[in-house]
Amino acid sequence: NMVDLMSLLFNLIIIIADLAGMYEQDLTSLMGIAVLFVWLKLFYFGRIFLSTAAMIRMVIEITYDMKYFLLILLLAIAGFGNCYYILASTDTSGGFFTGSTFWNAFIYSYNQSLGNFD
Repeated sequence: NMVDLMSLLFNLIIIIADLAGMYEQDLTSLMGIAVLFVWLKLFYFGRIFLSTAAMIRMVIEITYDMKYFLLILLLAIAGFGNCYYILASTDTSGGFFTGSTFWNAFIYSYNQSLGNFD
């Protein structure tokens, strides 16, 4: 199973990096990903019990069916991000509301889609 493999791999990398003396601040994002895989692994153990197996299966199927919606949403956010990036590039005052890169404009557009209008 891919979740088991990724959980093992990320935790092994963190242990090796910790033993090598890397700073905890450098490993924070990797630790977050490792913890997510551990929780997903725990989520899969819910399939053992009859009372939770149907709900776990339903969540997996719904997540699988959402892939086309998420693709369209990603394209829409990228389109608006590109639009914001072009509009902000003509700002001569230097106060870009989206930042100076396309990635920052993409993040700005994503935040706008979540309702962050500040």
